[in-house]
Amino acid sequence: MKKISTSILIIILTLGLSAFIFLNTNDPYPDLKFTYIKHNDNSEVYLVKVREDTRSDYIYIPGTYNGIKVEIDSHSLSGLPVKTLELGEGFKEIHTFSVYDSLLTKIILPSSLEYLGWLNVPIETVVFAPNSNLKHISDGFRGTNIKSIIIPKSVERIMGQVFRDTPYLEEVIFEKGSKLNEIGNKHAFYNTNLKSITLPKSVKKIRFNTFQDSSVKLYFEEGSQLEEIG
Repeated sequence: MKKISTSILIIILTLGLSAFIFLNTNDPYPDLKFTYIKHNDNSEVYLVKVREDTRSDYIYIPGTYNGIKVEIDSHSLSGLPVKTLELGEGFKEIHTFSVYDSLLTKIILPSSLEYLGWLNVPIETVVFAPNSNLKHISDGFRGTNIKSIIIPKSVERIMGQVFRDTPYLEEVIFEKGSKLNEIGNKHAFYNTNLKSITLPKSVKKIRFNTFQDSSVKLYFEEGSQLEEIG
C-alpha cells in the first residue's frame, strides 16, 4: 500500500477542520450559545439545544428564526446551567421534562404558549405574559419552590398533581374572568404551605381526590357552576 504524503495529509486535515469551523460559524445564534438549531425538512421547524458549557444568568430563545418556527424538543434543555429563561413569542408548548434537572429559578413565558407541562426544576418565579393564551397546565409546578402564582384567565384545564410538594406555596390566585373548567388529580395539593384557595365560578369539575391529604380550605367564587367533585 502506498504511503500518503505528509503534504496531502495536511491538506485533508485542513479541509476537514475548515468544514467543521464553517458549520459552527453558521450557527444562527452563536452569541446565545445554542448547540444547534437543526432544520427539520418534514415539519419545517428548528429544534434548539443550549450548549452545556453555557454560563449565564439569563438566556433568551426566540420563537421563530427567519420566519420558521422554533421548537424546544423534549429533554433538549435538560441540565440548563442558567438561572433565568425567557421564551419568545411563537412557542406554543413546553413539554414535560423539557427543562428537567436544570438550575432555573425563573422562567418568562410568552403569550403564545398554550400548553405547560411539568417543569420539574426548583423554580421560584413563573412570569406569564399579559394576554396569555395558556389553556392547559399538566403537573406544571409540582416540586417547585414557588411561593405565589397567578393563573392566567385563559387557562381551561389544570391537570395532574399540579402543586404537589411545593412546600413554600402560600398563594394561588386566578385572574378575574377565569375560564377554568376542570382542576386536579389525586394529591394535587399535598405538601404545600397553602392555607386556602378560592376556585373561580367557571369550574365545573374537581377531579378524583384533588385535595386528599391536604389541609387546604376550599372556597368557591360566588355563582359557582360546580357539577362534580371526584
